[in-house]
Amino acid sequence: HNWSTTYEYDQEVHWKQCDSCGVTNTKEAHTLESDGYCQICNNPITESDGVFYYVSFDGTYAEVIDYVGDSTRVVIAETYEGVPVTKIADFAAVNLEYVTEISIGKNVSEISDWAFGNSKKIEKYIVDDDNPYICDVDGVLYTADMKTILFYPPARGAESEKNVDGTVKKDENGN
Repeated sequence: HNWSTTYEYDQEVHWKQCDSCGVTNTKEAHTLESDGYCQICNNPITESDGVFYYVSFDGTYAEVIDYVGDSTRVVIAETYEGVPVTKIADFAAVNLEYVTEISIGKNVSEISDWAFGNSKKIEKYIVDDDNPYICDVDGVLYTADMKTILFYPPARGAESEKNVDGTVKKDENGN
């Protein structure tokens, strides 16, 4: 077999497929680190330790309100206490000293302009492929229609040199 160099995965297991015939090798359970990533397949699986959430008064949604930790990667959950995580609040991930990568779940539809303010080491954003509201391309965070850059990774330098034609420019703080 000619096994793929990257892992396929779901929330429970990871595996490799043969590039030639499509056969799947043995599926194995994830081995999670505190940042929510699997040690083997290196994919975001569960929320990171240190992410704080707030559940709305009516109990219909949750939002990220803070992150405290020293991981380089942060995973924002799809749900918290049984409700979808739909928002990332202002200053939820501000002034992060170590974070280089933020993974965003499929239910997040709103990210406040100052959600990632002054977090200069962020190199990429990763959005769940099933998120109908936002997406990422090469680590840049866009609206789902790809017409607006929501956040450009500040560690990459000047956004103006790397903007995609036809998009509306925003600075590293989302403005």
